[in-house]
Amino acid sequence: REPPVPNNFHQCGTAYPWRQAAIANAIEVLQMELEGHDAASIPELVAAASTEVPGTQIAALKLKRNLPKIGKATYDVAIKVISDIASETAKKTLGLKP
Repeated sequence: REPPVPNNFHQCGTAYPWRQAAIANAIEVLQMELEGHDAASIPELVAAASTEVPGTQIAALKLKRNLPKIGKATYDVAIKVISDIASETAKKTLGLKP
C-alpha cells in the first residue's frame, strides 16, 4: 500500500502541479456556463474550497449558490471535479461525501 500523496507543498502550501491541473479543470468547468461576476469569482472560490483556509466554508457556500445556475450535464461534471479537489470542510458544506 502506497502512502497518500500530498496535495500541496508542506512549507508554502502551494498546490503540486497535478493538483493545479485539477483546480484549473474545476475552474474551467464552472466558468463554462456562468457569466459576469459569477464567472469572475470562480477562481478564488475554487482555490479557497480546495484547501483548509479560514474562508473555505464561505467559498463552498458561494460555490453551492452558483451550481444551480449551470446546466445538468455541466453540473454533473462540476460535482465530480469539485469532489476530487475539495477539502473536507468544503465537501461537507457542499453535501458531498468526504
